Amino acid sequence: MMESLRILVVEDETITAAYICDELIQLGVNPLKPVISGSDAFHAAIKQKPDCILMDIQLAGDMDGVETTMKIHERIKIPVVFMSGYSTELIVEKTRSVDFMALLEKPVTTPQLESIIRQLKTSV
Repeated sequence: MMESLRILVVEDETITAAYICDELIQLGVNPLKPVISGSDAFHAAIKQKPDCILMDIQLAGDMDGVETTMKIHERIKIPVVFMSGYSTELIVEKTRSVDFMALLEKPVTTPQLESIIRQLKTSV
């Protein structure tokens, strides 16, 4: 039996983070305790080594999701899926500077999460 995927949710909106975690549980995934800032995401990623990170672009604290991903990737390669409520050209341009799996427009849907999980399971 395949061990459940471990996904770190990085989202500064508590209700959104709870919704995403609930959806992941329904899809058979083990979400780690969500974090709200880039600094917390960095420390959680290094310590817990999740299979994937669902990373909001806009975060609490001084680092945004792209900067946080770059810092994490300096230490450890973990697939990152960006989430943003704003699919502007600026966001798309900013994400080009970092390696990531996908960019999901919020609100994130169950079919989007299912697609990400399928991709992760085929790459593990």
